[in-house]
Amino acid sequence: MTAEAKRIFGYGSTGDRTEIGPRQEAFVAALESGDYNQGADLLCERKSCGGLYYCALGVAASSARKSGAKFRVGFRDDELYIDGKCHYLTGPVRGFLGLSIKGADFIVAYNDTNELTFPQIAAAIRNAPSKYFDQVK
Repeated sequence: MTAEAKRIFGYGSTGDRTEIGPRQEAFVAALESGDYNQGADLLCERKSCGGLYYCALGVAASSARKSGAKFRVGFRDDELYIDGKCHYLTGPVRGFLGLSIKGADFIVAYNDTNELTFPQIAAAIRNAPSKYFDQVK
């Protein structure tokens, strides 16, 4: 395992024992599920093959919607828009999940820059939930 991966997954740290709530658990479980094709740069993109490809925050939005969050959603030019935005989660969706702005930024970097898989991102979140969530939801 590379030093970068060890840093992301918190190897050598004391470990974060913060509990996560049911909405957060649903999000992390969705990342682990294998039900989502992984993409980058957009919350969700409809590819010409007909498949949907999600970034990790797109999975968060899908999970939030399935957990009861209310927000406008639709496709325009094969890109998913949530409350009029396609590149990031809006405040109400982040708030529904208790996801901090900094936590969302880390998750985007893991997905788009570090190219971690969804299960790797889920493991990072499980290892240190307080790094991503500022309240239990």
